[in-house]
Amino acid sequence: MAELYKKDGFRFLEGVFDLGDVQDFENSILDLACALLKQVRHSPIPKDPYEILRTMETNYKDEFFTLCSQVGTCSAGWSIASSERLRNKLKEIAGPHAPSLFVQPIGVFYNQPDVKRLHTAPHQEASYFPGVRNGHHCWFPLFRDLSDVDGPLIVYKGSHVEHFPYSVTAKPRSITQLTTPFEIVEKFEPILCSIKRGDAVLFDHHCVHSTAHNSSGLPRVSAVIRFVNLVDEVPFKPWVQFAYHNTSVKDEISKRQDPQAERAQ
Repeated sequence: MAELYKKDGFRFLEGVFDLGDVQDFENSILDLACALLKQVRHSPIPKDPYEILRTMETNYKDEFFTLCSQVGTCSAGWSIASSERLRNKLKEIAGPHAPSLFVQPIGVFYNQPDVKRLHTAPHQEASYFPGVRNGHHCWFPLFRDLSDVDGPLIVYKGSHVEHFPYSVTAKPRSITQLTTPFEIVEKFEPILCSIKRGDAVLFDHHCVHSTAHNSSGLPRVSAVIRFVNLVDEVPFKPWVQFAYHNTSVKDEISKRQDPQAERAQ
């Protein structure tokens, strides 16, 4: 597995999460969503999980950001992140660096066709961690198995060879895009990550990835666990520029990006 991961920049992991743990995390997402809806005095609270999330995203965008950015810190989230099977895969891939990987709180992502502000253009995780050279990122679906029409993650095979230049687009209440140029992305084969609940895709810090189009009629909900090696960095600074902002920002990203990325501005 380690050799193929090194060659392609990603690997699919079957059955890496216990389905009971996945269910617990999904329930925690819905519990927090309902609590936030009650907090803003929304009534009645929808019963359907997807309708709960649609209601939040449509009407309470700041609360929806709180949900997606904070729910990963719940105990069910940490149970997912500390999966023994996932840890073993990381040890196999990262080798002696595995104990030095720092776990970032799980981020939840939402893909609905008309909510373009939350779609991600092709990018590298390395762009969001200026100066951090090594990391591994684990993406997995929530609430249902995913087919090609559900808007799964796309990874670009072999695109982890270097940190490419990128352009910055930041808009209020939107994902801040650190976009890899199309003329670079088109050189690599796109792979749809159509996987089941309990499965995951583990990809390299520099592997280009993006959101696929969702034509299923239902929102696609997924999550990412980021494992980054901060110990080898000088100076040590556990910093990540969050991908979504309540106000438009690009100052920190612009200041800290790599010199080659600066030339792309």
